[in-house]
Amino acid sequence: MSVIRIRPYPPHLSLTHASFSSADPRKQIPFRNPYFSMSLTLPNNVSFKLTRRHLFRAALAGLIIHPRAEAVTPLDSSLHVIVIGAGISGLAAARQLRNAGLRVTVLEARDRIGGRVSTIRQAAFANVPFEAGAQFIHGRQNASGGLNPIWNLAVTQNWPRVDFGADPAETRRTGRVVGNDTSIYTAFTDFEDWMFDTKKPSLSSGQTSYSIGQAVSDWISAQGLTTQQQSDLRAICQADIEEDQGAALSEISLLGFDEDLGYDVGGDQILTGGYDTLAQHLLTSPTRLDVRLSHQVQTVDTRTRQCRVTTNRGVFEGDYVLCTLPLGVLQAGNVSFLPAFSTAKQTAISRMGMGTLDKVTMRFNSRFWPTETNWFLNLKSSAPWAGSFTSAEWQTGANLLIWWYQGPEARTRQTTMTDPQLRDAALAEVAAAFPSANTNTLLAYHVTRWHTDPFSRGAYSFPKAGAVVSDFDALATREGARLYFAGEATHNQYWGTVHGAYLSGQREAASILTAARKESTRLSIRQNGTSTLLEWDSETSHTYQLQSSTNLSTWSNEGSVINGNGTTNQLSVTLTPPKKFWRLAVGP
Repeated sequence: MSVIRIRPYPPHLSLTHASFSSADPRKQIPFRNPYFSMSLTLPNNVSFKLTRRHLFRAALAGLIIHPRAEAVTPLDSSLHVIVIGAGISGLAAARQLRNAGLRVTVLEARDRIGGRVSTIRQAAFANVPFEAGAQFIHGRQNASGGLNPIWNLAVTQNWPRVDFGADPAETRRTGRVVGNDTSIYTAFTDFEDWMFDTKKPSLSSGQTSYSIGQAVSDWISAQGLTTQQQSDLRAICQADIEEDQGAALSEISLLGFDEDLGYDVGGDQILTGGYDTLAQHLLTSPTRLDVRLSHQVQTVDTRTRQCRVTTNRGVFEGDYVLCTLPLGVLQAGNVSFLPAFSTAKQTAISRMGMGTLDKVTMRFNSRFWPTETNWFLNLKSSAPWAGSFTSAEWQTGANLLIWWYQGPEARTRQTTMTDPQLRDAALAEVAAAFPSANTNTLLAYHVTRWHTDPFSRGAYSFPKAGAVVSDFDALATREGARLYFAGEATHNQYWGTVHGAYLSGQREAASILTAARKESTRLSIRQNGTSTLLEWDSETSHTYQLQSSTNLSTWSNEGSVINGNGTTNQLSVTLTPPKKFWRLAVGP
């Protein structure tokens, strides 16, 4: 009786577990026919696939196939994916890959998951959750009825949530309510119409260096606005556009005008239990992901078949790497990539912008701001043109008021001011908007610093003047065969959003799974006369070593025979592309 085993070569490939359901890492499947019996041992990088067609052919050949083989997935479960970053894009991708059966390791530089989703719970804030990072689910669905995936998760998982009504905003000037949306926003509405009808279509001609700031100046000149109207328009643009992009109007390309029109049905939503509910769900459901916290990636080397990721706490090897580092971190160049990025990716990284949006969350002992609205805008006669506030009214009794600031102002303040100084700046803005407020009733405050955060280098990406739409695609493009990219900055429609990050993670997980299925070796066995045919379906190179209990005389590969000399029981063969189908005939 011949016993034939196929083993991976070289021997560094791990034999941790077989690719079928048995816990035995070297489970053998017996095959019998009228000529001889053989037993095949599948290593962990060989996936066994038996379709109805294979079973039918095997029956004709007189083989008896153990039914356990039918449960084997064609996806090679030993393939290892290293995900860099446990933000929403990284967690979304890791969850999808793990659910598909791949081994996944997530490396996170911080001591927590979530990335730029960061929920704070402190006794000084009565232990109610508030957001240091992402705050809103932006919209429920798009005009075609497609659901925002974050909203859909919130509904299906029954997470507590409330509507956040930003309209009508209460507009103030020097502490007095000066108008409602109809009167104070007229110039802005006219400006929007002009942008949609005249300026944004110019992008088709490649006019990407034209900034929104230049558009505002051109509009003001063309319309002959009064000084008051000019400052009001700039204030509304600051609140509506600069805060969305985290940058000054002069920095933002026309691409950034009304970029959030995707899921524009249903308004913004708040997860009252904290946005980190999403991150925890991705981490733990249905099984806990392997996330390594406080692992700062230093080098990513994909020059060889086994990718190597070096961190401050050791080296990790895998078959694929998914990089979800924020754009700001890529721009800082603190992580080395070998080989270097393509010219297209390097150009995109340098042309795109990383915005800064920060906030000071304040808790007072009583509420002194109106209860009819959640959003307040205090107009000014000089830059910065407005002070923006939101009320965390969904946290009943917590009396939380949030001051927002963005762009160059935020970058300067973060690099020059201490937390107490930023607190005082926030209180000064409060006093200007609400002169009767007693700011001495402040109980606690929390300052965010996304611009100086070494693991984000900003809040989210934006299309800088001079950037093009294809830059988002270039950032998302795979480098080589094994290095993939996800993150909000890689989504060409929903950059700067949590749903954009989530969708990008799912996109790249699907791409990796496609590659993994191509790489997984699929094996079938059938009888051909006195020989047994071992058939592979593979699109990548594999080297195998054949060992038999009796000396082998022939090993043929599609007509090319490798002859044994009758004195050895070991032969090796390499299956290489571009062929997608291999047939090895083993004879006694």
